[in-house]
Amino acid sequence: MSTHFSLLRDHRLYVLRLYRYTLRTTRHNINSIIYRNHILDKVKERITNNRLNKSSWAVHNLLEKLESLNCAIQKNDYNQVRRLLTDPKVDPNLKLIKTSINEIKLNAKPPQQDPKLLIQSNILDKYMKIKQSDHLLPAQISKKIKRNLLLPIALDWHSRNKIDRIQKQLDKGIPEVYLSYTKAGPSTIWFVRSPVNKQKAQSRKLSSLISKTKKENQDVLDGIVACEKNAQWALSEAIWEEYLANENLPNFNNISELLSRVEKIEKTKQLVSSTVVTNNLQYKDGMPVTVLSWLSPISNVITELNKSLYERAASFEKFKKEVLLKDGHVEYYKEKTATMHLKRKKRFENMLKNDIPNAFTFEKDHNLYSILENNKF
Repeated sequence: MSTHFSLLRDHRLYVLRLYRYTLRTTRHNINSIIYRNHILDKVKERITNNRLNKSSWAVHNLLEKLESLNCAIQKNDYNQVRRLLTDPKVDPNLKLIKTSINEIKLNAKPPQQDPKLLIQSNILDKYMKIKQSDHLLPAQISKKIKRNLLLPIALDWHSRNKIDRIQKQLDKGIPEVYLSYTKAGPSTIWFVRSPVNKQKAQSRKLSSLISKTKKENQDVLDGIVACEKNAQWALSEAIWEEYLANENLPNFNNISELLSRVEKIEKTKQLVSSTVVTNNLQYKDGMPVTVLSWLSPISNVITELNKSLYERAASFEKFKKEVLLKDGHVEYYKEKTATMHLKRKKRFENMLKNDIPNAFTFEKDHNLYSILENNKF
């Protein structure tokens, strides 16, 4: 890599001196402050943009232009100054070529390996590691032996293990169908999980419902937190008002406990119509009327927010009982799972009876690996 010009002492000193000389020349010869600042800004911009330029010829031309600019300023040749400060025109064809090259670089992707070959390669690596750990294979093996000898054996080994796993799964009987859930605040969203939909992506409707419910519940929870903060300020105002009116300075430590007391009083007021009894209840509870009047609206808002949370939670619980269980959604998936299990078992037994006895390890289209693929296992 070539040395950058900034690392060359003589070049660096020359550029700095020429730049300072340009500053002095411009200030002494240009009377217009606006024009003077325009020249200095252009010179500074051109130097800044080319500070990483490693082209010796390009740097040489730029320094010559800067010297010519100083001469033109001293002679008051403003036309020449304007030409030297004008950015050089770029050939549109060259610009188009550069744009095309950049697009090709951005869009170019490394060639992807065949997924089937990648899976087989992983099977071979796993087989070799097991055998080498048992000292049944040497550490260094040629690619030819790997490809022609070890790969078919590794695929046969993998397929036999897979057949054993499938047999054990089928012997367990029909797979379980169960209800799963996700939490969204106090709400529990239930949905069916079974082998029928196990490998499929979650439905868009369910994903949208979960994200929407979580957002709505979080908004309500944030609203409750905001109400509790406002209640703290309202309590301070109520205490000050109570002190001014009755010279009573009540002391409350826990705002949440205080809001719960206010809520109980409000519920009691709804049940009792007599004002006298209500006032006695307020006195009995030790709650000044001033504090109650400030906190009651906030307590009512919190009550309504909590009510909306638990109503939504109850609706999801109702959906679980009436739609998923009562209307037969779970039973539907149980029937589908039983049918799938019987078809899979029958297909597996036919494969064991008709295809497996004719398998040959070193025949690409008739080995155990290809037989399992053809039978969709």
